Amino acid sequence: AADASAVRAALAEVHNKIGPVDILVANAGGHGVGPTVTMSDETWALATRTNLDTAFVCARECLPDLIARKGNIVVVASIAGLFAGPAAAGYVTMKHACVGFGKS
Repeated sequence: AADASAVRAALAEVHNKIGPVDILVANAGGHGVGPTVTMSDETWALATRTNLDTAFVCARECLPDLIARKGNIVVVASIAGLFAGPAAAGYVTMKHACVGFGKS
């Protein structure tokens, strides 16, 4: 879902079948679990793409509808968006970032 062209295509389909978007629930999650010392660049990038980039891209593409219709964005971050646990640096970091993104 972090692929902007795929999100635009899905949004066009929603417009054709249902109409403009009133609400976006950004609820993607996962990846980035494990000790930082052994976490690969690929695992970190996947955590970023899955948890943060997806919320950002979907929000950006839906914002014209949401602004016009006075809609809302709900960003689901799990408890990891508020507290850090062991061996989950990628996941916890991205969920904290999602909380910040949602507040902005």
